[in-house]
Amino acid sequence: MSSLGRLFLILGLIALAGLLAIGGGAWYWWTHHSQEFLESGKATIEDGRKSGGKLLEGGCVALAVDRHKAGPGMASTIRNSVWLSGCLDTSSPQADFCDGVPSPENPVAVGIWTAGACLQYGLTDPYCSSLFQNIPKYCGSPERAGKMRTGPPPVPMT
Repeated sequence: MSSLGRLFLILGLIALAGLLAIGGGAWYWWTHHSQEFLESGKATIEDGRKSGGKLLEGGCVALAVDRHKAGPGMASTIRNSVWLSGCLDTSSPQADFCDGVPSPENPVAVGIWTAGACLQYGLTDPYCSSLFQNIPKYCGSPERAGKMRTGPPPVPMT
């Protein structure tokens, strides 16, 4: 075997060992922490739902943006995005809330829209777009359409 062949073999074995180590570490973490991770997500959604029962859709977004500005990291952005989804689920509808929001089936338009939403709220961090990703899904959902058919309840505080 040539020295170049041995080099590629060694590099391949190193890469394989690295992948096995990463996979093993992920398996270990999930085995020991998955329950608390899932419970935390459920609690965050429930907190969002409680808040949404008192808010208009726009109020949910405003609070999610405030929460994001308080700690714009990857983990907090995921938590705030999950919270926003729960909040929107129980919020009171606004006729114009989904105006201009693209269909979730068009990922390019969603990407452009989320980048624009970040600019609109003055957010420049690299995780911002993730905060707004669920709004197109919500706007295109049968649950949102049902809210609009039944009409908004009396207007709560925003």
